[in-house]
Parts: sequence; structure tokens; C-alpha cells
Amino acid sequence: MRRLLSICDEYGSDYSMSFNANKSKCLIFSARHTSRVVYEKLLPFVIGSNKIEYVSKWSHLGHVINTQLTDDDDIAARRSQLIGQINGLICNFSKVDSMTRNRLFQVYCSSFYGCQIWDLCNIKSVEDFCTTWRKGMRRVWSLPANTKNDAVYLVAGVIPIFDELCKRMLNFVLSCYHSDSDLVRFVVKCGIEARMNSPLGRNVTFCSLRYGVSVHDLCTRPLSHSFYRMHFYTGLGTEFVHKVRCAFELIMIRENILSIPGMQLTTEDCIWCISQLLT
Repeated sequence: MRRLLSICDEYGSDYSMSFNANKSKCLIFSARHTSRVVYEKLLPFVIGSNKIEYVSKWSHLGHVINTQLTDDDDIAARRSQLIGQINGLICNFSKVDSMTRNRLFQVYCSSFYGCQIWDLCNIKSVEDFCTTWRKGMRRVWSLPANTKNDAVYLVAGVIPIFDELCKRMLNFVLSCYHSDSDLVRFVVKCGIEARMNSPLGRNVTFCSLRYGVSVHDLCTRPLSHSFYRMHFYTGLGTEFVHKVRCAFELIMIRENILSIPGMQLTTEDCIWCISQLLT
């Protein structure tokens, strides 16, 4: 590494260029199965006569990489970005009806950049992200804070956010598995065959158990959106679904989108009924 950096210094001297050490960072990744520790003070790297700073995490190509090789920091960064997007949406479109805000939410607050490579077995961080998404959707539809999670998905007309993350991950794996690049195919196949020793293999195995589909089938054909919807609806009771549908109609009445002839319901009446049905 020092030889490579010295080549950069020589190149800069020959062509009157300078390299900014502040724009470069150094991370030390320790081996998983060894007690040997590499100390920063033993590895001083210099560029342009300035030392390169050691950090425990840094953003690279939009992903936050840390020395522990976990997704915690990257997921936290996406979660903070999502909170900002939700606040901006609610602030700028507070006067429009909930259905319009729902559509805007799905367009502008559902990019989830980098979620395809998250470790889905990192339950706590992923669930924190999903919780933030659900809180935002409750604000979009002006639902009570204690609205049941499944009711939020039914009202919004979407599959659970965790299933959406699984769906995007599996589509990513499928595209890489059938990539035109021999290197990409090789890396993905090795990751899947390694199973629990690889984040990619853990994700595919996790989804195989979750959806009852073999690993081979997950890597050869995509699961349709209707498959995820059926998987979600299968776990719901008929009575619960009927309650949510009634609540949805009350939301439409509250928004003055729907009216029932001969029935006078005030906004307060609708809010109370919605709370009783969804909480």
C-alpha cells in the first residue's frame, strides 16, 4: 500500500498535482476467526505528506461500510433518509387527501437504496427500518399511532414492508444469478452454496424457509407480486379484513371522497369508529 501511495506522490510531483488526504479514509477489517488484532499505529499511511485518517465507518458508493462488517450503519443511514423524506412529504402535501399522499409516499419514499444487499437476519436493524416506514404510513393516512401493523398494510394496499425487502433482494439475486458476467454468476452461486457463511446465502435460505419455496426455485424464477400478497393475506382472519375494509370506507367518508345517502357522520364520528376498528 505504501508503494502504491508513493507512486501517486511521484505522479503528482511530475504533473503538478496534489492529493487531498482528507478525502481518503482507511478502515481495518479484522478476520472473523482469529484473535490477531491489527493496530492503527502500526500502519501509518501517507499521501501528499499528510496522514490518512482511520475511521470505523465510511460511506462508499452510497453504502455505509463499517469495520464490523455489519449493515447496522447503512440501515440506520437509510432510516434517517426515510424520516427526512416522510417529513418533507407530509409538510409539502398536508392539504391533499390521504389517497394522493399514499401514492406520493410509494413513489418518493420507497426507494430503499441498497436494501438488496442487507442481511435480513439482522432482525433488529431491519425491524427498526420497517417500524419507521409504518409510522410514516400512519401519518399519511392520519391513522391512530397504535393502529395494528397488518391494518396499515391493508389500508395502504401494499404488501408488508419486510416482504418488499425480501422481494427486492430475491429479484437482485435472480438477476445476478443469470447475469451475462461469468464473475458475477460465480460470486452469487458461491454465496448461495455457502448458505449461512455468506450474507447472500443467509438471505436466500431465510426466504426459502419463510415462503416455503426451495432455494433452487428462488434462483431460477421470480416470485410474482400476487404470491407475496397471498402469503400476507393467508395469515389474516376474515373478520379482521372486513374490519379494515369498513375502516377504509370511513376514511373515504372522512376525506369527503365517499358519502352514504341518508347517513350523517361527522369527522369526529369517523375518527372514533376508525380507531375502534383498527386498534
